[in-house]
Amino acid sequence: VSNLVLTGTQNPQSVLGAEPYVLLPLLFVAGIRFGSSGGAIATVVIAAVTVWQTSHGHGAFADAGYSPTSQAFRIYVYLAIASLTTLFAAAMLSERERAYTQARLQSAALSAAANAIVITDRAGLIEWVNQAFSELTGYTAAEVVGKNPRELVKSGQHDQVFYRNLWDTMLSGQVWRGEIINRRKD
Repeated sequence: VSNLVLTGTQNPQSVLGAEPYVLLPLLFVAGIRFGSSGGAIATVVIAAVTVWQTSHGHGAFADAGYSPTSQAFRIYVYLAIASLTTLFAAAMLSERERAYTQARLQSAALSAAANAIVITDRAGLIEWVNQAFSELTGYTAAEVVGKNPRELVKSGQHDQVFYRNLWDTMLSGQVWRGEIINRRKD
């Protein structure tokens, strides 16, 4: 009766199919979706079904040509693989969550900085500005994205050498630090 509830069929082997390894992707998904605890629960359920089937002479591990010791060894190997699959999936989830949290934290720090921060592409077109930039210049982010900063805030107070040094520093991958006298929108 329990087999009918589990599988909807009278063939106990159909719980795991011809090979129980077909369930490893399900464990992987359980590990990603529910973390290590969800993956562990899924592994325990599959282990219980596998052991029950084998002890009743059914399933992929209940081969008449294998001794009980050999059957047990095959089950242990399968469960070890299943557990590693689940742990690997859970580790991937944890790493993805850490990266997401780190990106959120960095974004919040850039947005809340008191200094104006402008992020440009290699052509010098603005991709992002923080709120401090908007407060200092009078331009909203929507007004400046896609434009070159020199079109907006160049005051004429700095010479070409100053700007060449600024851009050479940034385009070489270094951080430029300094003060610029800019003009406001108004």
